[in-house]
Amino acid sequence: MQRFNMHVQLPVASPYRLDLTAEALRRLAANVVDIIDDDGAYYRYLTLGAKKSLVRVSQHDERTLDVKASGKNDAWVVPIVARMLGTQVNLRAWYARSAKIPWLAYLARELRGVKPPRYSSLWEACSHAIVFQQISIHAAGSIMRRVVEAIGEPHRNGTCIAFPTPEALLES
Repeated sequence: MQRFNMHVQLPVASPYRLDLTAEALRRLAANVVDIIDDDGAYYRYLTLGAKKSLVRVSQHDERTLDVKASGKNDAWVVPIVARMLGTQVNLRAWYARSAKIPWLAYLARELRGVKPPRYSSLWEACSHAIVFQQISIHAAGSIMRRVVEAIGEPHRNGTCIAFPTPEALLES
């Protein structure tokens, strides 16, 4: 069982649904970087230079996420998680505009609480932008998974794999 040394409650702009936001970030089940367990908790093995931490995020209520991190002095993960999961994105204006378009109003109601997710770094975003120009999202997901499994650093408990750094790619 993984031990988490840091626990923070992260406020979110309501409405918020971690399940929908994490699934949007994950895209495909083939993703080995962004993991969602059977209880709906989101896991990510984050790295920042020499710093490494397995992060577990669960939803406390509509206004709060529970963020747990495995390393010591892991406050550095909180702003990354907040940005990745769009915790402070305010979509009130979008909800108001979408309510005027019947088919979009339906989707907005069904997906209420999803926030636009972001990658953990510019490097990861650029990597995905290149690979996901493939013929299909499934082909791109398969290519990305093979790259991550080949050169990414797996967490010691096997929960997930850190997205490969530029240095790891250059060394491979």
